[in-house]
Amino acid sequence: MILKVGATSLPQNEVRLRQVEKTGIIGPRGYFNGYRMRAVISGIVREATQSALKTTVDARIALFNSKDYNRDIGLYFNNGTTPTSDILTATGSTNGVVIRNVTWSDEGSARGAMVEWVYYRHYTFVADVEFADASQSTVVSYSEGLEIIGDGSSDYAILECLTATPQPQTTKLFTKQAFRQWGSAVGLLTYEAFPLPLATPKPKGIRRSRLSPQVRGRLVDRNWPCSWSYYGEATGGLDF
Repeated sequence: MILKVGATSLPQNEVRLRQVEKTGIIGPRGYFNGYRMRAVISGIVREATQSALKTTVDARIALFNSKDYNRDIGLYFNNGTTPTSDILTATGSTNGVVIRNVTWSDEGSARGAMVEWVYYRHYTFVADVEFADASQSTVVSYSEGLEIIGDGSSDYAILECLTATPQPQTTKLFTKQAFRQWGSAVGLLTYEAFPLPLATPKPKGIRRSRLSPQVRGRLVDRNWPCSWSYYGEATGGLDF
């Protein structure tokens, strides 16, 4: 097998794929919002001389520490052109393909051979990538409330009397009603559309706001929040 890191191909059979896992990202509403892929790769750098070994190790360190997150990382068959199923692609991902946890171990010395830095060097690293997926739901979270104020019935006042206890006095046979509607939503890859007022009267007051994405990725932003509130009045007939 051949490992390709971006445009760089490592020598045939230098690396071994230890593990590949794919984990789903479940949003607050219980829907699938994306997934993460993670690969654990180990390898051995071999050279005939110590100076050549140091040159190759330094090249691997520079390759693994590169901040080019747009490069793909994965295994190819021995012809160097046919990809296996174990490819981490940067296109469409949130942050690109990230190499982390690079470890240069001393496996030969641990076995008593004392050959690290004489003939070869062992290394291990983790590569991961994250994708947002709106195929199941475009909404990360959603909440909304509706409040109705008043019932449209008569109104009264309590009047104090000179020689008796306070008495109720009807002041209005009918009263107005009011409603207040509010809510918020977080869209996965873009803002969700603002909902229409749930109550029939045209609102007197409308407030709508959109905030910057909650997750600012290197390549793709996600989790776009917005909020809204409506206020209106009616002559009656509002009910749940």
